[in-house]
Amino acid sequence: MTIYDIDNEFATKMDELLEIFDEETGEVTDIDRFEELKKALDSLAEERKQKISNVACWYKSLVAEAEAIKTEKMALAKRQQAVENKAESLKKYLEYALQGEKFEDARCKISYRSSESITFADGFDFSKLPEEFQKVTIEPKKTELKKAIKDGQGFAGVFLQKKTSTIIK
Repeated sequence: MTIYDIDNEFATKMDELLEIFDEETGEVTDIDRFEELKKALDSLAEERKQKISNVACWYKSLVAEAEAIKTEKMALAKRQQAVENKAESLKKYLEYALQGEKFEDARCKISYRSSESITFADGFDFSKLPEEFQKVTIEPKKTELKKAIKDGQGFAGVFLQKKTSTIIK
């Protein structure tokens, strides 16, 4: 049974429980049915508690697994970077050794291609370039916006949204 099913069954049993009380006196009219419903409600409450605990533990397990994957991914990224750096170093070693000379044998071929790229001097002020050669990115300052909205300022299309965070330990 899911937690939803348990909650529905609990509500049904509670309705049944209310039916065995005398409306005028408040006394139980069927003691055997009362005991039966009480056991069923206790059982459902325990099953719900166990189900919630199991789901929370499953959540914690998935979070731990995700963290382990993240750690392994970072370790692999470091290894990848080390291998890429070593490959680049070997490429520069070959460039130095060949000094522009082509090389070819049965296992490899080394050749060259010319290209051009823009390079800026250290400390170059990009704002001095004409606007047509500048790229501008606009992003909101969310912290300042939140404070301004809380202080009573309004902005069309911008609003505070309350959220609830669940913490599982």
